[in-house]
This record gives sequence, structure tokens and C-alpha cells, in this order.
Amino acid sequence: RWLISRDDLVEHELVGKGGFGQVHRGEYQGAEVAIKSLLSDAVAGNEDKRTLKMLFNEAWVMSELRHPHVVEFVGLVMERPHYSLVMAFYQSGSLRALLHDDEQALPWWRRLQLAAQVASGMAYLHARSPPCVHGDLKPQNVLLDSGGAVRIADFGLAVIRDSSTSASRTMMGGDAGGAMSVAYSPPERLLNPGRRPTQAGDVYSYAMLLYELAARAAPWASAAPMMMMHAVSQGSRPELEVAIPEGIAEGYLRLMRDCWAHSAAQRPSFAEVARRVRALCAKLPPAAGRAGSGGFGGQPWLRRMSSSLERARRRRRGARRLRPRRRPQLPRRGEQLVDRRRRLYTLFTSGGYLCHCD
Repeated sequence: RWLISRDDLVEHELVGKGGFGQVHRGEYQGAEVAIKSLLSDAVAGNEDKRTLKMLFNEAWVMSELRHPHVVEFVGLVMERPHYSLVMAFYQSGSLRALLHDDEQALPWWRRLQLAAQVASGMAYLHARSPPCVHGDLKPQNVLLDSGGAVRIADFGLAVIRDSSTSASRTMMGGDAGGAMSVAYSPPERLLNPGRRPTQAGDVYSYAMLLYELAARAAPWASAAPMMMMHAVSQGSRPELEVAIPEGIAEGYLRLMRDCWAHSAAQRPSFAEVARRVRALCAKLPPAAGRAGSGGFGGQPWLRRMSSSLERARRRRRGARRLRPRRRPQLPRRGEQLVDRRRRLYTLFTSGGYLCHCD
């Protein structure tokens, strides 16, 4: 039902390239989509049946997922030599692009909102039976839809990527995201690159995402991959030298440290992480964030949302002013009821009345 013919896709420009393969913008049945093509040397030349089976299984899992913070799956192309995942296309880009855009203000309430949405999506994936482990959670794989909401992408593809190429080569920078993958990889996987991704490993990666949300810079940004691997395996973690609002600083830093615990067994579950981030959001609502963080940061969708909320508040205030303090007695048929605050009420149907303000 979700197998797509290559002839039904219209491929446009290249928009990304990474460990999984190339990503093109395209069209399918008039809708804009992202076409993620499997590495050609992994399948097209060798016809690795195991990799193809894993790709098909991952597509089957994705087709069952429905969550506001998980990318929308469209279909799968399984025609030699074109093996591709087709997903919804999100024009707002990735979380990494947002965090590293110096011209884009990012108040702390918005950062917490993004963190909460990522935690919500990951908690949903881990709650599946069997759990859907991401294996490569990082800002590049967190997309933003037209409303600014998070969409987690590329979950489960790390297993396929590592089955078709050397895991150590990928981590050491053999592809475009190698150095970033090292920074987000848990110590147990750095020590054993062939180890399958785990839920605890995703939680460690989330800690690094919290670091990047706070610092707006990648963890271990100036370190070489080998130096990172040695430091992390020895228990070191990047130092965060940014100001965090007083009301959330303690909880935010404690959550980050709990998530990057050296022992995988000591890390919280994503259900617990999501609960703790929601508690932090409650301590720093949008109104508080606007007061000391430069408003909505010039983001159009946030300005539109603010205007809509303000109009709704004005309508509610107006409705309260017009609402009578006590319900008037129903008039008889044909009679008129005059209230001090309203000029005229008119009888409408035999079954009741309609209050019409002249």
C-alpha cells in the first residue's frame, strides 16, 4: 500500500547528503516530498539483501507512526537501482540551522518548547512495541514544519547505514555528519562502534541536544573526533558556559547531566525526560520569555500566533461585557424583552428565542 513507483516521483534539487545517502526535494501526486536515496554503493552494486530487508522493515514501522513531532512517512521505492524513502518535505529546515543562525533570536521559552517537543516525539517512539530506537538523534535530524513545530527524522536509519558501511568510518568523519555523530554518540557506542543503538543511547544524544540548545554551538566544537572519543570514554563532558534563566537553570542542568550519565542504566527514560521538560516549561511560560528575551525573535509564525491570541482575548472580553448578569425570563410569543444593557431582544422560534442585539 505504501510502495511507490519511481515513475510517479518527480525529483528536483539536492537538499542534503549524509550517512544514509542523498536527499532531494521532489513531488509525488502533486505534494512536495523529500526523497531519501540509499547509498548507491551499499545496495545498487552489491545487492545486499540484508540491507534491503532492513530498509523494508524500517519503512513498515514508519508507516505505522502517527505523532505531531515525528516526520510523516509517504512511501518506499524498491526498484533497482533506486531504493528510496519518501517523506513529507519541511521547508523550515532543521533545528541545527535555526540554532546556528545568529540573526535569529531564540528566547528561552522557545528553546524549552523545542526540547519538550523532541522529548515528546522520542517518548512516543520508545513507547512503541517493540521500541523504535533512533540511533542518530542530533539537530540535523530534527526538522521544523511550517508552524515551527519539531519533526523527528531519520530514526532507525543508523542501523541500515552501519550495516552498509563501516561504523567506525562513519563516526570518524567518513561522511558529512561523522564528527557530529561522534559528539552525539554515547560512550558505550564509541567504545564498541558495532554495537546496536539503544534507548539509553538516544537519551545520551538528547543531553547533547540540550547542550546545543543552550549554547547554540555544537558540543566539542573545536575538538577532533579522536580527542572527543577519548574524552567521552573517560567520562568527560563538554562545559556549558552560557547564562540560563534563574528559575530553570538548576532543573535544566540536572536533567542534562542525568541524561549524559556515563552508565547507561543511570539515564532516565524518555517518558521521565518529557515529564521533567514539561515542568521546566511551566516555570518559564511564553509571557516570561518575552519580557527578557527579545520578544518573539522576529519569527513570523510566532507573531501571527500572538496576534491571533490577542484577538481571541479581545473577543472574550467583549462577550463578557455583553453577557447579562442573570438570565432574563422568557417572554411570551410575540412579546419583546428589553434589558438595560441591551437595546432589544427578539423572539425567534416557537421552541426558544434568539437574543438579537440591535
